[in-house]
Amino acid sequence: MKNLGIVRKLDDLGRIVIPKETRDLLHINEGDALEIWINGSDIVLKKHKTVICKNCEQFIEEHDVFCRYCGTKIREE
Repeated sequence: MKNLGIVRKLDDLGRIVIPKETRDLLHINEGDALEIWINGSDIVLKKHKTVICKNCEQFIEEHDVFCRYCGTKIREE
């Protein structure tokens, strides 16, 4: 993990601002979904990725092996 030396405070609604330089570096744009993960006592943000099933054209999770809607195999385990 890389320390960027950036510190941000939470506002009264529990929000933080991710600096523009960091968003640009990670290709995070306005409206993108971020996943929130817990790793021990750390909070990890990851850009949420979805995949479209080529068979039924439904949105599915990137980590899914089979489409939850039509059962088509999406990727190898």
